[in-house]
Amino acid sequence: MRKPEGEDIVVGTILGTIDGSIIDICSCFAVPQYFDKEKKALVIDTEYIQKMMKFHRKVNSKEGLLGMYISSNYLDEHGLSVVKYYQQLFQQEKKKAVIPFPLVMMVDPLLEDNKLSIKILNLVSSFLSKNPIFCELSFSYAINDYHKSGLDVLFYG
Repeated sequence: MRKPEGEDIVVGTILGTIDGSIIDICSCFAVPQYFDKEKKALVIDTEYIQKMMKFHRKVNSKEGLLGMYISSNYLDEHGLSVVKYYQQLFQQEKKKAVIPFPLVMMVDPLLEDNKLSIKILNLVSSFLSKNPIFCELSFSYAINDYHKSGLDVLFYG
């Protein structure tokens, strides 16, 4: 999804499966959202998320909610608001989430250093609501050979 005019970031939901200690991110969809400057609050289209989750379960019932992605190198107030929303979503939708806390995938939209930078964070503690504690997770790519040459350029520069 293209970044909407006037918005700083793109946010979305990631879906997949878990097998022991391996988490497979299989699918995702962008989520319409904006930051209301007058109310100083994040507005997320929650109805859209619910509809997309429902449609996705019809097509692929094995995949569940894993977390969110954000096109940013850091989590500012806006990003932390999105994380907080996904925490609440995980608490409401325990049957649909496949892990207890949402993963946060941060994707560098600017391709700094001429490569695609991706970080995957796991929320360790939300005790401090303004400063949650995250742990960076290691990951690897499962890429088909026919995708490998183009993606190598993005990942490794």
